[in-house]
Amino acid sequence: MSTDINFAQLCACKGTMHHMAGYHNAAMTQGSWTYAIGVNGVASALRVTLDTTVSKGRDFEHRVRVNPGDQLNLVDLPTGTPTMRTFRYGVIFESDKPREQPLMGGYNQNIAVTSRFNLVQGYYSWDTTESNRYQYIPTTGVIKNLYAKSITNPPGAGKTHTVTLYKNGVATSLAAVFGAAATTANDVDPTHQVSVVAGDYVSINSVGTAGGNAMALLYGCIFQPEIDGEAIVMQRDTDTLNTTTTEYLPCVGYNAVDWSTSTAAHGGVIAGFTVKKHYLYLSGAAGATGADGYTISIYDALRNVAYIPLQVLGASTSASDTTTFGYVTPYTTASQDYTVLAYRCIPTGTPNAVSTWDSFVRYLPPDKHNDYDLRNQLGGVGKNGGRIPCAKAGRRMGKRIH
Repeated sequence: MSTDINFAQLCACKGTMHHMAGYHNAAMTQGSWTYAIGVNGVASALRVTLDTTVSKGRDFEHRVRVNPGDQLNLVDLPTGTPTMRTFRYGVIFESDKPREQPLMGGYNQNIAVTSRFNLVQGYYSWDTTESNRYQYIPTTGVIKNLYAKSITNPPGAGKTHTVTLYKNGVATSLAAVFGAAATTANDVDPTHQVSVVAGDYVSINSVGTAGGNAMALLYGCIFQPEIDGEAIVMQRDTDTLNTTTTEYLPCVGYNAVDWSTSTAAHGGVIAGFTVKKHYLYLSGAAGATGADGYTISIYDALRNVAYIPLQVLGASTSASDTTTFGYVTPYTTASQDYTVLAYRCIPTGTPNAVSTWDSFVRYLPPDKHNDYDLRNQLGGVGKNGGRIPCAKAGRRMGKRIH
């Protein structure tokens, strides 16, 4: 059984997880895998079991309570000597308070005390250059209640370590400070809430006192949208776009999954919702002429449907569409209650090799406004079972909980 907290992330919201569904990429030939949502390293009752006769499954019966600061991950429980398979899944997080969406990040990497940046939403390695990790906000709201945890060391005697939300390249007042012997920290001060609007970019910064211990950090915060029912999905990938071939990318930042020609690296969602407010940014000009560039859309891989395509050509470096809507519906057969979403990029002409920032809004009706589908937070892809939680495709882990 895998319950390794190295592959977990922190939830800043109080709520309930339920309605889990998932499937294997191919039938098994022996043994079985049970995939359970893990809370603080313990496998919960919310789980799906797949074997040689069942490659798709769901659990709509069990519900799991989650508190602020809890670690969440996917626990893999093998029986016999099971066949190694890729597992795609989704699970719903229902916050206790309306309009609270958990944003989760971190990485199982011991980092020194020098300043480094990471994604606010997703699972990625730390980087000394902020532009490699910041993400763009697609709607108006507030970011609040920052939680952080070291899964290795405290800062050390006489030292501190600080995890801070950055907005538009500047440190905000939302900061969790580790004391000398502490392995957890938080900032829930209501006066430290950070207002954001579409087009703002945000990141997480880590920095410690000189001479302090290296620390591997998990963190999470809350996004509270101005409009009921909205939730944000943010991506940043430093991999450059393929200039000749159509490629796909997960909708949330994952360390080990870059743009690829296959949708196999991307996870599923569980629950119908509307996509809107699609924003795209490039690291440079799309192409040398107005005939060169890219079209990037939110793509339903099972139905082959593209939502809100954005085209960027020539000298342009960004595009947005805040008026078009697309309704994503899950498959609702007896054992398949999900679809598969990814970004799809189609090159045009002879474009430049550039990297992307992409974001959009998920919207649920008012009576479901606090049910946030955790393909955006908890869903993902696992191989050899999976012990994933949120946002990265792992060699045997899959993704991590964002």
